[in-house]
Amino acid sequence: NGVDSLMGQLDLRVSGGHRQLIGLARALYHPSDLLLLDEVTNALDHHALDFVMSQILKVKKDRLVLLVSHNADALMKMADHVLEIK
Repeated sequence: NGVDSLMGQLDLRVSGGHRQLIGLARALYHPSDLLLLDEVTNALDHHALDFVMSQILKVKKDRLVLLVSHNADALMKMADHVLEIK
């Protein structure tokens, strides 16, 4: 059932943040030259955000990562270049 699949012993639905982490894990697992992430940080708590940023920093050595976000702090920590669109 895709993202509507039930998981766990109690057949619980996956939260928005967990759904986002699963999607990111899939994107990081498959090798590619380009990784485009749109608002990857918006549904994450502080702990998950730190983990996600550390993983993105690891993979950006091997591929081009385009990160679209309203979270300027997250971008500044990891970006080689920042483009601001107003």
